[in-house]
Amino acid sequence: MAEVLGLSASIIAIVDLSAKLASHCKFYVENVKDARADFRKLLIEITSVVNAVDILKFLIEHDPDFESDQLLSLSGQSGSIAGCLDALTQLEAMLPPSEDIDSGNSCPSTKSRMKNIATRLAWPLKKTRAMGLLDDIMKHKATMQLAMIGDISKDVKEIETTVGNIQKKLTNDERYRLLDWLTIVNPSSLHYEATALYEEGTGDWVSRDLAWQKWVDPEAVKPKCLWLKGIPGAGKTVLASHLFHSLELMHQDWPALRYGIATTSNRKRQHGNSLSIAHIYYYCHHTRNHDESLPFLRWIVNEMCRQSEVVPQQLIDIHRSGRQPSIQQLLNSLVFMINMWDSVYIMIDALDESKPRTELLKLLHKLGTEHRFQNLKILATSRIYPDIKDNMEPIATSIDMSNPFVEDDIRKFTFNDLERRRTTDFKYLNQAFMNEAAGIISVKAEGMFRWAVCQIDTLRRIQSKGESFLRQALLTMPKGLDAAYDRIFQLITEEIDEDDLIVRDALSWIRHHKTLLSDSDDIPVRVLIQAIHPETRDPQTSDVQFLLEEQNLRNALGCLVAVSQNDRRATKYLLEAGADVNASGVQDGHLYGPREHLSRFNSLQGISPLYIHERLRNRCGNPWDAPPNKFVRSKDIGRYLRERGARAERTSQPGSVQGCGIYHWDNRSDDEVSVDEVDFSSDTDLDSDSEEMLGQGILLADPE
Repeated sequence: MAEVLGLSASIIAIVDLSAKLASHCKFYVENVKDARADFRKLLIEITSVVNAVDILKFLIEHDPDFESDQLLSLSGQSGSIAGCLDALTQLEAMLPPSEDIDSGNSCPSTKSRMKNIATRLAWPLKKTRAMGLLDDIMKHKATMQLAMIGDISKDVKEIETTVGNIQKKLTNDERYRLLDWLTIVNPSSLHYEATALYEEGTGDWVSRDLAWQKWVDPEAVKPKCLWLKGIPGAGKTVLASHLFHSLELMHQDWPALRYGIATTSNRKRQHGNSLSIAHIYYYCHHTRNHDESLPFLRWIVNEMCRQSEVVPQQLIDIHRSGRQPSIQQLLNSLVFMINMWDSVYIMIDALDESKPRTELLKLLHKLGTEHRFQNLKILATSRIYPDIKDNMEPIATSIDMSNPFVEDDIRKFTFNDLERRRTTDFKYLNQAFMNEAAGIISVKAEGMFRWAVCQIDTLRRIQSKGESFLRQALLTMPKGLDAAYDRIFQLITEEIDEDDLIVRDALSWIRHHKTLLSDSDDIPVRVLIQAIHPETRDPQTSDVQFLLEEQNLRNALGCLVAVSQNDRRATKYLLEAGADVNASGVQDGHLYGPREHLSRFNSLQGISPLYIHERLRNRCGNPWDAPPNKFVRSKDIGRYLRERGARAERTSQPGSVQGCGIYHWDNRSDDEVSVDEVDFSSDTDLDSDSEEMLGQGILLADPE
């Protein structure tokens, strides 16, 4: 009973104090021209608090069903009523009443009087703190309203029971299939690659930015979106991966909402009293050459389902019906998933690399402005293009990478990279020259990390020519990325040596692989090595030999290529062929199939059936500017095809494996190309002739 009386007294104090503050705000709206919008907001919000506590007082005094556990969530020194009263008291102390601030004012004109009032109020010095107090007041009001709606703990139990029943009906196998179905693009490999490129100690300047400091606070209402913008080669992707990692570390065991704010009914809770915060990244990439809006949205929903271990019923129904979700259905699911968390942080990199990007920008605008996504915070990176600028500036706070801190980061990166490789790639350079080179490169880079990487590669290629030659090269470094690449190609082609041939051959293979299969994975390192170096096609070639050849390849190519660090290096690169008979056929004696079907069977990241087919068709007479004859060893190809062909799921759906066709180069006749058909319609083993045929090799390119 004493608790109820204490609450009633506090509520009366809130009403009285709010009335005083409302009177002050009206006075300042009339008399402080430059701050009218701020005081108008204060007046409206404080008046709404009075309405909320009036209803609360009525329920306490007259509604016997108003549960004691609801009152408990509001009472006490850490409760919302005490917190609201404290914030109102602090705010009132900052706003002297009109009779005090206007007393002794003998200014003859209204304009002079208003100017004097504004000067004595000193609002610019108080605004930030006052608005922070108002945010706290609004949070306390929201908690009171939640308590008045009904028995929150009962709602939580009911919803948890409902969700639990749904999830029990969803088997683990179906959940895995559903989550895989949701994913169109998995950006995790790009994230790991970018994280590996991060230079320790760089990018820390972002943490000192006031906009970043507010954005990382889950309780801060603004800013909701950040836009990290920069020129090409500025290192936006690497910085974004670093910021994402920093954000995850920062939010570990983040303390629960201040003043005991209650959680919503279906919210996921963490251990102890910490906030539940989700973190999701997505990387757009130019090689995909498609609109990233749908893959981005599906990946977000997929990740939230995985992290929360809950799948919305709507998605379950759509998946079971064999349909694909619409944008609106995904957004509805996203709303449900967002409310599982106190806050959700999304990082999306390279908006400019979505082709087109109109729908993606519209989607970000929706996520950044609609009230139903209020728990969502977004960090986006991109180049500064007009359409992106027009869409992002109204909804996001900008952080520009064109600043002196980036130059310092480039200097640190350049020096550390030279130092790390001093005993291998830069053994001819002394410490003094490395310091000088790092300084010059960082200044001339003009904010472009990628340009600095190109200059380091240039120094590596010419280091043996002496310090005076290198110093001249530093002074005549080309301006811009295109010119930097041109210079490297010029260095490679100045002398026709082994490196020149390796670079020409390797780039030609990479280009043709992506040209023929733009949606496939990059060409595997081992396939590239076997294509360039015939001796490595021997099945007895050791892993050590492959590592040596890979290092030589990396040295020759330098900054011209990027090598993904994943499981491809340990994969046996064998030909995987086959497609649904209704979606493929035979032409000129060669098995063929459309890209969208055949490319699905490239699961080992090796050379695809379409790649083989087009090369063979080329040999039959179609002119093509291609690399010379290359063979890739086919060790274990018989076992592989038995496993992949015989045991693959066979359905009537397009893309299912019905049989496999092997393109075979007949070594006995240089003028013939034969296609041997091997039927894997059953689990029977290959006969000896087939085993022998499969061990001879696969033709990858037309010879002449």
